[in-house]
Amino acid sequence: RMDQMRILCECADASVSADQRAAAAKAMSAQIKQTIGISVHVEVADVGGVARSEGKAVRIIDNRPTS
Repeated sequence: RMDQMRILCECADASVSADQRAAAAKAMSAQIKQTIGISVHVEVADVGGVARSEGKAVRIIDNRPTS
């Protein structure tokens, strides 16, 4: 019924614990909600956890079904 947005980012420091990543994800989600008024699901991956693109960067992936 409603679209959902997921933001995938990664840590800049490999020594960040899973609890710290979860807290950062929660804080980022709250800041986005407060700033632009939309709810998002934020995932913070390990260093290098976000795939790098070759060539032109793909910044938005739309997985909504086409009808």
